[in-house]
Amino acid sequence: MSAHSSSDVPGHDRGPVPQVFVLSGIPGAGKSTVGGLLAQRFERGVHVAGDGIRAMVVSGRVDMSPRPDAEAVDQLLLRYRVAVDVADRYRANGFCVVIDDVIVGEMLERFLAMLPWHEVHLVVLDPELSAIRRREAERSKSAYDRTWTAGGLHRILHEQTSRLGWWLDSTRLTPGTTVDAILARPELSVVHLPVPVLSKGASD
Repeated sequence: MSAHSSSDVPGHDRGPVPQVFVLSGIPGAGKSTVGGLLAQRFERGVHVAGDGIRAMVVSGRVDMSPRPDAEAVDQLLLRYRVAVDVADRYRANGFCVVIDDVIVGEMLERFLAMLPWHEVHLVVLDPELSAIRRREAERSKSAYDRTWTAGGLHRILHEQTSRLGWWLDSTRLTPGTTVDAILARPELSVVHLPVPVLSKGASD
């Protein structure tokens, strides 16, 4: 499913080139859970979680907000770059990689521009807003605070994010059946790189 030949991966002269899946969506969409399960489906799989990279910053962290300053944007882009670098290193050594993070709005194109591959599988988990609010109510610690609301990020996702990859409505799916769906129709999530500039929120 990759545009690369197997010779692009050092030490792997036969067999398919390792795939890279990117899972996006707003907090509560199920990215981390689905990402971990998806990576486990591969014989050699790695899950690179954006939350894990964010947690590595133990002082001086500046998070994104609806009106972020330059430092917040720089730190978010740095987090993306670290995830891509880790993914590329593992992929070069024969691992399939799943990256998950909140990659919405104009950040989606900026993230995709970082990718060093010819193609990637991009899945945007897009359950109904009511499902996200229900899941957040069931969590011991919510991903939302006074800075962000589920409704606000949902609007950014649908009004300011280019319709790239496969936008999967996982409202009525379990994490396991979400993974089944992703693996059953991989052609739906393929994004060839580099991507053209698209209008935000354009429908399929």
